[in-house]
Amino acid sequence: MADSYNDYPKAASENAQRALNWAEENGWGTCLEATGKQRANQLAKREPISRETISRMASFKRHQQHKDVPYSEGCGGLAWDAWGGTEGIEWAIRKLKQIDKKAQSKNMIAELNIVGQIDSFSNYNKQLVAEFLNQNAPNEVVINIASEGGSVVEGMAMGEMIANYKGNTIAKGLGFVASIATMLLVKAKVALVSKGTYIMIHNSWGMVEGNKHDLMKNAETMEQLDTNMLNAYLDKIKASGKYVNGSREQTKNKVRKLMDAETWLSAEQAIDLGLVDGYVENEDKIVKMHNEAILRLRAQATNYKNLPTNLFKMETKKSSRLLDSFLNWFRAEEIEIEKELSIGEEEKNKDLDKMDEVVKEKDLMIQELQTKLEEALTRLADLEAKFEAKKKEMDEMEMQAKGKVNIYKKDQPSAKLENKYSAEQIDSVNAMLKQLFKK
Repeated sequence: MADSYNDYPKAASENAQRALNWAEENGWGTCLEATGKQRANQLAKREPISRETISRMASFKRHQQHKDVPYSEGCGGLAWDAWGGTEGIEWAIRKLKQIDKKAQSKNMIAELNIVGQIDSFSNYNKQLVAEFLNQNAPNEVVINIASEGGSVVEGMAMGEMIANYKGNTIAKGLGFVASIATMLLVKAKVALVSKGTYIMIHNSWGMVEGNKHDLMKNAETMEQLDTNMLNAYLDKIKASGKYVNGSREQTKNKVRKLMDAETWLSAEQAIDLGLVDGYVENEDKIVKMHNEAILRLRAQATNYKNLPTNLFKMETKKSSRLLDSFLNWFRAEEIEIEKELSIGEEEKNKDLDKMDEVVKEKDLMIQELQTKLEEALTRLADLEAKFEAKKKEMDEMEMQAKGKVNIYKKDQPSAKLENKYSAEQIDSVNAMLKQLFKK
């Protein structure tokens, strides 16, 4: 069942209730469709609402420009409050982001790549592992390992961090996992390897200088480090249920001999021994990292004494080396082509998913446009009614004005008056006035 939520603000419920109260007294008129009225009732009653409903509330933000329209003058303010008002819609926008972010974090598993030498000065150290685990706790994490090892102290610390992590840890050995890098593999709750991977276990080693007492002290330290690694291997084998004859002591003797001999275990041998739980699935996604690790191992061949003979042949003839290089290049190109084809299929599926999303978005847009059109028609009807009322008022004022003009004309004396004097008398008076003013 899909999750639902009712943690929207109290103000959102109050806004919706205010719209309902007004509509109960005055009616909805042409404002809001059934969906909007249903939303007002849900919010007013504080009913749980789904992510889809929250998404619709968030999308109602587009009507914000009409939110201040009085209820009595149009649908803008009434519809805005029915959908939760400013408080409800702003909450929906925040909540939608929160829900989607949480869903994304659940669906995505964080991965960390350890693809080189382990020491405090390299990119692969205990600080990197600590930060990665802290950022993702307590979610499941994946650690991809293709490493020749390095600092025993650093590697042991990294392994303990993985062992103490509260969430599930999956370690994947890709290509080769050697020396102290095996601690990262066996300390995880689940250890997997890609087919063709090699696991190398041996005793710790290093360069020491000083007198015999210094050498003896360092030998004791190295013995303790070897014991720590041995116990880690034994604990993993015990967890796998693969003790030799059910005996830790017999298993200890076997693994000790393997360490003394610098043993390279194939993926199958590592699984049989109990150091690894199984094979990595979907190897097409990690094949590039696997092959890069094998090529790097070949480049470091002189650092090891017991590399598997079937890993590659150490030919001395130039032509054989060139042939190997060409075959390696050809295989790498083939892998890239396969990867591109795989990606192409994935992209095709993604495109189909995107098309479905676009169709859903278009449907939502159509619904939104219909709502907007209905609101616009309501507004237009209101304006037309106001225009007709104003026109009627002006017509009445015009009629009143005409009536007053007619009354005024009727009451006024005729502009045309009869003269009581002759033209000669008028001329005589005018002449007299001129003479008077000249004096």
